[in-house]
This record gives sequence, structure tokens and C-alpha cells, in this order.
Amino acid sequence: MWIDKQVSLYASHLDKIGRPATYRQILLSLFDKDFPIIYKLRQLEKSHDNQQVNDFDYKNKKTELKSKLQCFAPSALLGARATNNINEIDRTGIMQLDFDYADIQDYDIEELKQCVFNLNFICFCGLSCSGKGFYALALIAEPERLNEYAEHCFKIFQQYGIKVDTSKGRNVNDLRYLSYDANILIREEPEILRIRHFKKKEVFKQVNSTNHPEKSFAANSGLINKKLNELKQANVGSRFITVQNVAYTLGGLGKQEVLKEIKAVIINNNSFAGQENKYLKIADECFKAGSKKPLIIL
Repeated sequence: MWIDKQVSLYASHLDKIGRPATYRQILLSLFDKDFPIIYKLRQLEKSHDNQQVNDFDYKNKKTELKSKLQCFAPSALLGARATNNINEIDRTGIMQLDFDYADIQDYDIEELKQCVFNLNFICFCGLSCSGKGFYALALIAEPERLNEYAEHCFKIFQQYGIKVDTSKGRNVNDLRYLSYDANILIREEPEILRIRHFKKKEVFKQVNSTNHPEKSFAANSGLINKKLNELKQANVGSRFITVQNVAYTLGGLGKQEVLKEIKAVIINNNSFAGQENKYLKIADECFKAGSKKPLIIL
């Protein structure tokens, strides 16, 4: 079971040797030593958000606090991790995906965490040490291809309007600070992500309406109505995944008038009140991604 595998735990990000510890220990108990520091860090974040701490002091204090936190290498047990001396003992088949606050601040973080966790290859989702971002651990089939799996997932998430921090996850010696989350999500027996065809850079081609005869639009009305009804029933907690699913699926029809209907439902659903622009943007991006895979039901 993945959660009982050993990875390298470090006293701080300056530690180059570390010691073995299991994911179970790291994720569920060993953070207690760092909890006072994590608490201070999160209070600092709040003070900075409320403009009670200036930028200069904030950056210095944040760096100082983080330097006291334990770290772990999510993807491997290492004998050493110095830049020019990386000694791999074992790759665990776990890949980290980091969702930085700067990229997800417009989302409801708990809703987005749940959306990512709904992917059956995700083992874990939890808040970062700052409490403003979060990270996920994914089980992959080919640990030796960690870099390729990470690059592929970065691109796929981007298609759905979710930016992953590309500075973490590619390398076995990439670290994470230990953290605490009262609402962690853990799947002890995830499915293994096996990528058979790695994502390549695609040149987007607009699907021309001439490829979709009018009768196909009429014939697809049942699908359109079904998906729009799902969107009408979306509420807080399911908004993101519903917009994503509906827009991507109907994007396959290649009809811009369908996108207009999707947006109209979002605007008129009170569950999206105050956050319409964010979800309209998600609809645009997912509809565009879906249009690359034409879906015509005649």
C-alpha cells in the first residue's frame, strides 16, 4: 500500500541527507512537531492579507519560518539529495502536484481540492503549509518516467483551466514542507495512472460549423438539455466539476450557440452568484478543450 512506503524526511530544506519515514507518518502525525510554526506562518499570511505586515517584513518572516519546517521528498527515498549528488534508493511511484495560491485564489479551495481528489489516481489532497494553496499526491505506473508524467498532467490540468505549479513535481528531489489540514482527503487504494499516449503540444483548430449540419444540432438536443439541467442543479461543492464536465462534453459538438446557453445557465443559477466571471472563464476553457474532440450524435 502506497501510504506505508518510505520516503526521505528532512529536518529542514537545508538538510541534504534526511532519514526514512512513511507517508502515513509524514501526512498523519509527524507534522505535530511543526504545528506551532505552521500556525505562526498562517497567522502571518492573514496579517499580510489584512495589510498589517508590509511586504518586506512578510517575505523575511515567511522565509525564516519555512526554514524551520521539516520537509519530505514525495517521490523517492534518497540516500542524498545534493544537486550534484542525488543518490536514489527507491522511487515510490508517487508524483506531487502543487496548486499555488497565486494560481487558484479565485477558486473555492475546498471545492477545488475535492474536484482534484475525484480523480481516481489521486492518493491525497491537503493544504500547503501556508494554508492558502494545496497539493495532491498521485500514483503513477512508471516511476522512472516521473518527469514525463508531470509534464503531461501539467498540460491536461491547464486544458481544464487549472494551473499546476510547474516548478514542483518533475524531479525525485523536489521537496514539500510538512503541513496540517483538518480536512485532508486520503484514498488508501487509488487506481494507478498509466499514460499510454503522452500529451504533445497541439495546435488548436476551431471546429467550423460547416462540419456540423443543422440536423446534428437538433439530434443532439437531448444531450444538450440533459447537461444543461445538470448545470442548473449545480450548487456550492459541485459547481466546478459540473461546469467542467458540461462544458467539455458539449464542447465536442462544436457549436458556439451551445456555449452561450451554458453561460446563460451559469448567470441565472443563484449558486454562482458573485463568482459568475470565474465560472464563465472555466466554461470557455473547458468548452475549447472539448471542441478538440468533436462529438456528433446523428
